Amino acid sequence: MAMNRHGALPDPAFWKGRRVLLTGHTGFKGAWMSLLLRSLGAEVHGFALPPEQGDGLFGAAGVENDVHHVIGDVRDLKAVRAQRCDVMIDLGGYTGASPLTYMVQRLAPKQLTWLGYPGTTGMAQIEYRVTDWTADPEGFDHNYTEKLLRAPVFSAFHPIVTNPLKIYDARYRVQPTPALANGYITFGSCNTIAKLGPKDRKSTRLNSSHTDISRMPS
Repeated sequence: MAMNRHGALPDPAFWKGRRVLLTGHTGFKGAWMSLLLRSLGAEVHGFALPPEQGDGLFGAAGVENDVHHVIGDVRDLKAVRAQRCDVMIDLGGYTGASPLTYMVQRLAPKQLTWLGYPGTTGMAQIEYRVTDWTADPEGFDHNYTEKLLRAPVFSAFHPIVTNPLKIYDARYRVQPTPALANGYITFGSCNTIAKLGPKDRKSTRLNSSHTDISRMPS
């Protein structure tokens, strides 16, 4: 997978011709991953439930026409194994609808995790984890049961647009921080509210007390 700390891209020679089983390819992360793997020369076998209404990136980017598109349930282990793929990639980790509970059955000879969970799976059946040198600096490897594959960037934002030139529109450019106009820093948490309890809110207020111009919700 030849990725190094100097910004080398994934080696297309590694991926060319490999049969990669990707679950959830009809969702946003899966559709994006399908496009990346195809650009590296991999033969992508997408296995997922039908896309939600509107299709999102899956429909806009025409992913169905670029991969071996199979509608199915990852809990059907026989159907998954019938795809006979070399590599299976988990994009959920320990989050909702995670395939890890099925990957423990060794659905492909090589299995790796990426994106969905910022920590180790702790599973012997998951050999690799994709990260980068910022999220996991040198010396952090002992925190994981997986071998770390460090990409130039672990995860990056890219606008969902069908016309590539639209990414240069002003609305997609990096904007000045609102703190310059507001006079205070606004903190946000991209989590389901059910995950946040009294201890989390107290911890956040204590941490923000070190920032003189911060404002937190009560």
